[in-house]
Amino acid sequence: MLAQVADISADQPGQATQPPHAAQAGSTETNAAPDNIDLHAIWYSPSALRPSSSRSPAFQRELATAYLQLSDSMHGAPRNVQAHLWTDRVSEFALHHPLVGPNGSDIEIPHSMLRMARVTVHPERDLHAMVDAIADPAVRNTARKLYYHPASENIGLRADILRQIVTTFHQRKKTTGRALNAYADRDTLGNMARVRDAAALGDNDTTPAEGLDRAKRTIRALALSLNAPQRPPCVIPDAIDAEGYATRGRENDLVAAVPGSERALSIMDEMLSTLQNVHYAGPLSGPLTSGELADPDRLRSAIQLCETNIRWMLSDFASWRAGVTIPLQQEINPNKALTTFLLAERVRGIQHQLQQRIHALDQRVEASDSVDNRLQLLRTISSLKSVYMHYMEFINLFVNLCSYTPQVVRTTTAGTNGINDLYREVVNAMPGTFPSEGSWQGSLTSSFDHLQPPRLMSYELGDADQTILEMLKQQPAREV
Repeated sequence: MLAQVADISADQPGQATQPPHAAQAGSTETNAAPDNIDLHAIWYSPSALRPSSSRSPAFQRELATAYLQLSDSMHGAPRNVQAHLWTDRVSEFALHHPLVGPNGSDIEIPHSMLRMARVTVHPERDLHAMVDAIADPAVRNTARKLYYHPASENIGLRADILRQIVTTFHQRKKTTGRALNAYADRDTLGNMARVRDAAALGDNDTTPAEGLDRAKRTIRALALSLNAPQRPPCVIPDAIDAEGYATRGRENDLVAAVPGSERALSIMDEMLSTLQNVHYAGPLSGPLTSGELADPDRLRSAIQLCETNIRWMLSDFASWRAGVTIPLQQEINPNKALTTFLLAERVRGIQHQLQQRIHALDQRVEASDSVDNRLQLLRTISSLKSVYMHYMEFINLFVNLCSYTPQVVRTTTAGTNGINDLYREVVNAMPGTFPSEGSWQGSLTSSFDHLQPPRLMSYELGDADQTILEMLKQQPAREV
């Protein structure tokens, strides 16, 4: 491990039996120990079964980006904040090794930066050790079942599980102040940095600049930040301290948890229960959004709609393969749902091959002089895209129900305000509106997307599904 300002030896896995600290009115007094705030980010391989090589230029770029964005977020951060980057690597080799940039140039993070930045890099063994050190056997078993759940092959669901484990159990060693773990998605960290830099430059335009303009803005913001004093110690917001867990509204890109808090532990139980039953049965918060104020049952109805759509999609897949209509089941079969989810994840993995097939079909349409042939090819393209998006929608529904829902359904206005206050103190900014990276989903395009899609017959969708399944059989054997 690197010798860093926040050395990893200063971190101690959380003990689940330790009760969360109570809200201390005197915590802001001058004689009270400062709070301990730990900011976490995560970057893992897209596939758990086939982890990326540390020599992969693509993975190196992504890991380095996560490291640099986390380091940038810590610039000027209060002295009682430490940052942590969790990864599935066995060492920091991927960060030390020079990488090739998108334009072919060599890029290397200075070793002095790796030594001095306020970021501790945690290889996978640190997360294993943290889980193994959980004192309560039942809680430890829950954490392990979540971490090793087959559905975590999807990087979106795995990220939800990882952020929950890290924020629930990470603790520093030998500290006297109150503790809080905060988590932020990489793209959210990057957006907050742009908002912060724009404010420092007196620029209200937070849209990402490109090329030379981006370089100039970055240099100007860096010059200003070098002269900016370190912000005063961060204080845990009362609402987060009292509730033990908070997200930014119905979003989980920003999370905060008191280590070992009852609320954080219960969310883990709900995640595991929902994964095992593909049905959310946990508690809900009171109305939060304007729509929920007008309809107090809106949130419950949204969850039930998600479950209903999963049942419809399971019926669709079964009908295509049987060649006859399969009646809608009253309850979700958890085993079928998980099997379908894992199949959908494999289908997502051949997006490149499917896209190439559609491009080839596009070319055949353009080269054909036969109207009938062109129409048939367009129907084939449309059916492949429709079935693929059916799989992607199943992934979306499954992840939203099983991991996202338990993390956000008990959000409160006080907790959301607390998150806003916390990140303004830690990063000196809150994120603006920006598109998510969406790396856990997929999509296909065609040269003829501008045309009205045809009304497809069931047998055409079944043929497209069979084509996709045959393509999967041609893929290399998977690791088990």
